[in-house]
Amino acid sequence: VIVVGARDAADLDSPQLWVDAKRLIVTRVIARLGPGTELAPQDIHLDNYVPLAGGWLATRIVVLEHGTARQTEEYSRWEANVALPAEFFVAEKWTAAAHWAIERRLVP
Repeated sequence: VIVVGARDAADLDSPQLWVDAKRLIVTRVIARLGPGTELAPQDIHLDNYVPLAGGWLATRIVVLEHGTARQTEEYSRWEANVALPAEFFVAEKWTAAAHWAIERRLVP
C-alpha cells in the first residue's frame, strides 16, 4: 500500500489516501468531511473491487468515525458506459431530468 498525506506510519489523523500499489486503486481515505477542524476524521474504506470496463469499481464502502461504522454502502447491478441525458448534468434540471436509477426501478 502507498499512503499519500500521512506524516509517518502512526499518523491516522492527517488527511490521507491509501492506494493499492499493484492495482493503483484507492482503498482507504482519511479526511474530515466538512468545514472546521473540530470534526472527527472519517475513515473511509473502499472494498470488494470488481473489474469493470477496463478499470476497477469499489462495490462496498464503509465510513467509520472513531472506529464505529457510521455508514455502509453496498452496490449491485452496476454497469459501465451507461448513456445519461445532458440534463442530468445541469443542476437546475437534475430533479426533473430522466434519471437512470429511478427509471431502472420502474422497469421489471
